[in-house]
Amino acid sequence: MKKIKRISAFIISVLLIVTLISSVSVSADTFIETDEFKFRLEPDNTLYIADYYINNSTMVIPDTDGSRPVVGITPHAFMNDDFIEHIVFGKNFKTLAALAFSGSTALKDVVLPETMTKLVWGAFQNCTALTDVTVLESQVTAIPELCFDGCTALKNVTLNNNITTIEKKAFSNCTSLEKLVIPASVTSIDSTAFLNSTNLTLYCYADSYALQYAIDNNIDYVVLENVDKTALYSSILSAEEILNNIDYYLPSSVDDLQNLYNDALSVYNDINATQEQVNNADDALQTALSLAKQYEIGDVDLDGEFNIYDATMIQLYCAELESLSDIQLKLADYNGDGEVNIIDATSIQLVLAELA
Repeated sequence: MKKIKRISAFIISVLLIVTLISSVSVSADTFIETDEFKFRLEPDNTLYIADYYINNSTMVIPDTDGSRPVVGITPHAFMNDDFIEHIVFGKNFKTLAALAFSGSTALKDVVLPETMTKLVWGAFQNCTALTDVTVLESQVTAIPELCFDGCTALKNVTLNNNITTIEKKAFSNCTSLEKLVIPASVTSIDSTAFLNSTNLTLYCYADSYALQYAIDNNIDYVVLENVDKTALYSSILSAEEILNNIDYYLPSSVDDLQNLYNDALSVYNDINATQEQVNNADDALQTALSLAKQYEIGDVDLDGEFNIYDATMIQLYCAELESLSDIQLKLADYNGDGEVNIIDATSIQLVLAELA
């Protein structure tokens, strides 16, 4: 009897120690709050979003909190959320943790950014309003277990060409999903990946793993032409860079860029696009990119010319008789010292007089 009591006492002691260790681990978490977000501070001085406070259905994830990069979202941070409809990811975002948005019933679309390195299991499980998912070219190589399980409204999915693995029940119970293009890069698909997604047709490339998988698992399939979209994707990224900074370009030089970008993106996302269509879209976009011209430093009045009127505008600004926009201030800093003053106006005058 005494031996049993000793054993029981020992077990209780162990449990107490484990509980204390767990408590210490939990309490060791450091959280930082702003008006918009609650962040968990990581040992490497990066931040993970743990909560969102703003009454806005589009959650815009910041690049930083002012000094530290925002790189991820904590596990089940937005589980069963019924408010967030759209997400805009910051340029430092890398990791979407387990069950991050599981059961989020308002979320409608997701575009996972190029900066992503890891997508964890169940991240979007049972997001019943989710219709569109795009995984941009990134370091994400797997669609993890239960990632989109139960997304009953999901219709459009675009996967990047770095995906190699589709894990257990990744797209199970996606009853509205009718077409899914499987990149040629995929070399492993679990037998339950599309369980109960009864309306699905897999679009596969000739001689690919996905094609054989569809045949072996009695899933409807369509064989696609092997089309190289690498160059087109690169052109699209270049166009996005300009469009994100469009005010710094001469309007006449970028008049057609937005429409050509939209056309190119449509061709890129078209699973039935031929190589000829891809090449034509890339050629048109490349032509527009070659015509795009930034304002010349010193062109303060934004008229596309560098002349004495630009120096005059700086002088008027210095005399507080003229206001300048952020773009104009950047162009007015002719000597690049971070300030706009009479020295910049003088420098322009000397250049125009061919004295400098």
